[in-house]
Amino acid sequence: MFSARAVCLLLIVYFVQTSEADDACGEGACSYGDQYCYKVEFIPKNWTTGRDFCHQSMMMGFMADVHRSDVQSFLDMQTGTVDYWIGLNSLKIFGRWEWDVPDGAAYSRLDGYTNWAPGEPANDPNLRCVQVRHSGSNMGLCRIYDNICSIAKHTIHEFDYPFLNWNNKLYTTYNTYNIYSNYSNYNTYTTYRNTQPNAHLTSIASAIENANVDAVVTSTSSVSDCDQFWIGGSDFDQDGQFVWEDGSPWGYTKWALGQPDTTQQCISSTARTNGQWRTEPCGIKNCFICEMYMGG
Repeated sequence: MFSARAVCLLLIVYFVQTSEADDACGEGACSYGDQYCYKVEFIPKNWTTGRDFCHQSMMMGFMADVHRSDVQSFLDMQTGTVDYWIGLNSLKIFGRWEWDVPDGAAYSRLDGYTNWAPGEPANDPNLRCVQVRHSGSNMGLCRIYDNICSIAKHTIHEFDYPFLNWNNKLYTTYNTYNIYSNYSNYNTYTTYRNTQPNAHLTSIASAIENANVDAVVTSTSSVSDCDQFWIGGSDFDQDGQFVWEDGSPWGYTKWALGQPDTTQQCISSTARTNGQWRTEPCGIKNCFICEMYMGG
């Protein structure tokens, strides 16, 4: 079944953490740690205007997410003493907190790290956007603001480091497989997919296909530090109802013991060891296994 397509492996590479201005990120932006650039917009905007500006002003840009305490501290240093909007919001459904994502990407629920101020989030349908405050007793804590996100605040743009597309990835050929290097996470990957219509995170239809994918991974020395690999299964539309992003029928599975955990929505595989699957928060960083139809 692999004669008509090539499978590519996308790698997550961790950069040395820095708060220096970075030429690869562009003027006025800084890189930090895990493949992202950040740029502070010092012209105050309300939340939705700030979000739209992030999406429109840079490739695959979005309003910053905060998945770890060290990222929170880094952003605090970049903004000085000003309060600023981050990408967390419940605009679609009251009480369901989601991160802003690039245009075309799957939505990202709030999971893992949080840093709410005491008493937050408030159970008020008018308060649906999140800011980080640098003032008063709540300095450095996420806090919901009022007036239906309409207050003008500074914003932080986030985008991939460096800018990459399908045409400038490095690759070598391995039988019917292509091995690629790239830097992104699960949600950001969907924007790369849109630039290459034949490419998608891999679907796995049988034990033989799962074994073949595992064989490609284990024979690739450049991924020896990768423990988990995103594959193309998710349950974004309905909890517990998993589908493949390329539309392939859902049938064969190889869940690890105790899986799937339906509180998480994206599926990864331990393809370098036993090839078992598990669900994980979509915002964390893993390597990727993708496939590309080459025609025929």
